[in-house]
Amino acid sequence: MSTEFVCLSKSPLTGLEAAVGKDDNAYYLYLMEPPERKGQVLRILWLCNRRPAPDTMTADGSGSILLPKENVGHDLNGIDLDDASLHINWYKTGDSPIVFDREGILGAIPPYAGLHDFPGFSRYMKGLHRYGWEMRPEDAHEIRRCMDDANEQWRLTLTVQGWNAVDEAFRLSYSKFAGEPQHYLDLDRGSFPHRRLWMGKQRDILYDLTVGMSQGELPGAQLLYRNEYQKYARMELGLACQEQQAGLAEYMVPILDNLMQMPWQERDYLGHGHTIDFTNIRGFASLLLVDASQVPGLACPSMPDFLGTSPRLHWVIPITAKETEFVREKGIEKLLRRSWLPELMHVYDGSPKFLQ
Repeated sequence: MSTEFVCLSKSPLTGLEAAVGKDDNAYYLYLMEPPERKGQVLRILWLCNRRPAPDTMTADGSGSILLPKENVGHDLNGIDLDDASLHINWYKTGDSPIVFDREGILGAIPPYAGLHDFPGFSRYMKGLHRYGWEMRPEDAHEIRRCMDDANEQWRLTLTVQGWNAVDEAFRLSYSKFAGEPQHYLDLDRGSFPHRRLWMGKQRDILYDLTVGMSQGELPGAQLLYRNEYQKYARMELGLACQEQQAGLAEYMVPILDNLMQMPWQERDYLGHGHTIDFTNIRGFASLLLVDASQVPGLACPSMPDFLGTSPRLHWVIPITAKETEFVREKGIEKLLRRSWLPELMHVYDGSPKFLQ
């Protein structure tokens, strides 16, 4: 029994695809890797049965699973959706879809799906099931609120006018911190959402500062920080080095570009204390991310407001194998206390910043 995809959407950020699929048995919402990554199904959410509901859930290999009567909140003989009215939007993380029909929200797979085996909300679901949870009025209200916020984000992220406002705010912030840029690199080659790299010099320090990473919320932030997640959901990156290390500022351009995309490519949170293996700097083993707002006295631009919150600038600091082992075993706070000059820990000068 073949599945027909009657509604498809590609994420603006991740390359993931969401699709409403139907066969003779049922409709489901699928979240999938793109075809170039073998199209693996990551999550699946039941939307409705098309055939009579059985007394118990059965899987006979001849099509999608029919949910049992106790979990079906529509006509037990089955229903059909209005395929032409289906459309898919995305949460702000870009890895979580919401499907609508002419009546409103049909189903949603929020960014925190997977927590406690939560698969997502479905309009026609009764109770809790491995393929969907009942969508209560308060759940529907929260989904609508999230969708309104997401639509505003996409307006700023995926339009020329919106991007120009974001771009101008970051240029002003970074210029106040370190003067006018010497280079302003286009990393996205004209596609949305835009990515830029601001490269400048203030006194004898060179700076690489990203612009555009904070246009999307970080995947996993809600799982880690729950009700306070919005404080940690957006970030930008910065690299600082002494002028005699100018080669590093140039060399790190593609590395920073890759880091800007990493959370959405890997669908995982990136933030304060995280290390990325990187042995291309002689004598160093990885890159440490340090949230400047969590280190008193550490230099940082005044970050512009974006949809009610300010992104957190994370300095990218090369660290040695010894420092990498220390932070992974004992944590970021204990490592930071080993810095003998905290206000300059972010400026690379070729020597270790924490442990000799």
